[in-house]
Amino acid sequence: MALDIRSIRFAPDHVAVGFAINLVNQGTVPATGLMVRLALNQGSAMPEAVLSRFFDGAGGSILRDDMTLAVGVGEELTTEVMMPRAAIEPLMIGGKPMLVPVIAFDITYHWDGEGDAFGQNAGSFVLGREQGASGSGKLSPLPLDRASYEVDRPGARSTAIKRSQ
Repeated sequence: MALDIRSIRFAPDHVAVGFAINLVNQGTVPATGLMVRLALNQGSAMPEAVLSRFFDGAGGSILRDDMTLAVGVGEELTTEVMMPRAAIEPLMIGGKPMLVPVIAFDITYHWDGEGDAFGQNAGSFVLGREQGASGSGKLSPLPLDRASYEVDRPGARSTAIKRSQ
């Protein structure tokens, strides 16, 4: 699972995140019944306990269901998700209202063969604005004091909160 944040746009009533998630079957048998769920919220609303419940199947939205990936095959899923501004509790940094979004993915699948025949790959990513060259250093939080704008150099960093089985 690899995430590419393509855009973060602020409108007066919502924040929209455009992304592509790339999935590849690195196993030795086809993955069937593959389901991709996602959740987008602010970081303070997604502590480890909430993410653990999401990874257990609580909340979120289904992005794609009943996919099949052959061995060595990948697929890119591209979409945009939105978060209502009314649901955002601003994080005050330097006296300014800011947002640190977090997006989480839970990918479950099955296979024919021995063993449990169930797998999961789940993870979460902090979103923000790249400060320097893409992928280096920390991300900047996003200002909430403007009604509408698009973030230049949107980026994501994987967090330590993940699950693989």
